[in-house]
Amino acid sequence: MNVLHRAVTKLCNTQESPEEVAESFDRIMVQLSQCEFAVRKSRKVASMNAIELENYQNFSQKITLDIEKEKKKIENTKLELIAAKRIRKNKMEYDVLGKVIIKQPDRKKSEGELLAIQTELTRLRAARGDVVKRLASRKRQFNGLVMLLHQLQTTISDLDESPADIENSSMEVEIIDD
Repeated sequence: MNVLHRAVTKLCNTQESPEEVAESFDRIMVQLSQCEFAVRKSRKVASMNAIELENYQNFSQKITLDIEKEKKKIENTKLELIAAKRIRKNKMEYDVLGKVIIKQPDRKKSEGELLAIQTELTRLRAARGDVVKRLASRKRQFNGLVMLLHQLQTTISDLDESPADIENSSMEVEIIDD
């Protein structure tokens, strides 16, 4: 622009021939068209820069929204991972419990064994009752035998003291034998 200004000022102040003036005028016109081209180019570049700036802002907003969406997806995925870990842990516990349960006998078999044990227990209790009765009977018999031995000892000791009593004792013994 400064060059164009100087050229126009020089053209106005000079006293040149018409051919030189035409030539200077053509140069000024070329410079003017270059200036106009530069101005149009600058406007187009400014317009394109504004459009690109808007595109970059839109793109930036889109990226920000995408980042937020991805953060939400990551949070959801983390929650799903926690749930999946819990499910996996539960499955492992279920498998362990299942193996323990499989090792245990089934209910019918256990009930059958329980019934057999209860029957055996009832039979053993009855046998114990019989044994207790026999033991009580044997105790009474043993006590009777001990009493009889004491009487016999008393009788023997009495015999040692008096021979006349021996005949009486023999009679008592014969009475007892009947």
